[in-house]
Amino acid sequence: MRPPLCDPSRAARRGQFGSVIAEIEIEDGQVSNVDILASIPVQGFRNLAKETVLQWGWIADDVQPEPDCRMSRTNIILPIVFALD
Repeated sequence: MRPPLCDPSRAARRGQFGSVIAEIEIEDGQVSNVDILASIPVQGFRNLAKETVLQWGWIADDVQPEPDCRMSRTNIILPIVFALD
């Protein structure tokens, strides 16, 4: 995924980790809506996750025939974990 999802710099300096659960919608291969359902800790990760995921896009696999490969979907639940390596 481009851009990659990274820990917020302040949280990374503190050694803090967290997670976000997002509900996304994809329209014509582009993320069209992101709703953050939960975030731990509450602040710090939710805005970064939403801003980054809104920039993501998907490209259809030429091998997968229609109608199995749909480029528009709703109600996709996306768990995101921020962890330090």
